[in-house]
This record gives sequence, structure tokens and C-alpha cells, in this order.
Amino acid sequence: MSGQILLDTCTISHYLGKKAEERTPKLVRRVADILDAGPPHFSVVTLYEINRWLLRLTMEGKGASKARVFSMIFSTATVYQMSIAIWSFAAHVHATATLRNISFSEADLFILATARAHGLLLLTTDQRLASNAHNLGLGNHVEAITLA
Repeated sequence: MSGQILLDTCTISHYLGKKAEERTPKLVRRVADILDAGPPHFSVVTLYEINRWLLRLTMEGKGASKARVFSMIFSTATVYQMSIAIWSFAAHVHATATLRNISFSEADLFILATARAHGLLLLTTDQRLASNAHNLGLGNHVEAITLA
């Protein structure tokens, strides 16, 4: 793995969250270090999920500061598009997980597959995703970070 980090939807949404520095200082420091090290990396799926969330907030008259911060972060980001390799690996993980009674959201499958396809480490606050990946032998592709 290259040592570069793919930020998932949970991680970036918590980073953008209300009073994040107060509520999740460890996460804020970790993401800030990643952002300071160079352009952030996102799956197109994360971009979609964050964008729809911010659009909804904006339509409700909320989230303007979150949208500004994300816009600044995204302006330098590397965004990985879907590919046959990503789709194929996600399908393989889904089939394997299903046979073992492990469930992933479709978005998590695609984000995990994106990290693996590009040799990136997936940073997530989703402990279930990290545990499921570990249980399928994919734990070396995921770093789980606690919110505390």
C-alpha cells in the first residue's frame, strides 16, 4: 500500500460535523494531518454521499459553512471513479460476505473496493465496516478511528 489514505463518507461527515473539534478531537487531528500532507483522496461514492447531504442541508437553510469547508477540501482532491476492477471486487466481496452472513452497504463495498484497487488505506469511523473487512481478511486495507 502506498501510505495514502482514502477518506470515507463517515469520516468526512464527522469531520464536517457541528463542534467536531470539541466532540471528536482525535478524528479532527487525524484528518487535518492527512489534509496537510497533500490532496485528499475520495471515492466518487463518497463525493456523491457528501454532496447529497450538503445539498439537502442547504435546501433546509443549513450547512452553508459545512459546504464551504467541503468545497475547499474537494477543490484539491483526487476523486477515484468507478471501474470494472472496482465493480468486480465489490461483487466478489458481496458474494463472499453474504455466504458468511456479513452485510455491507453498497456504498461501503464500493468505497472499500476503491481503496483496494488504488492501493490506498481506507480511513473510517464506521467500526462495523472495519470489523466486517477484518472478518473477510481485508483488515489491512482499513484503518478504523474512534470518535473520541
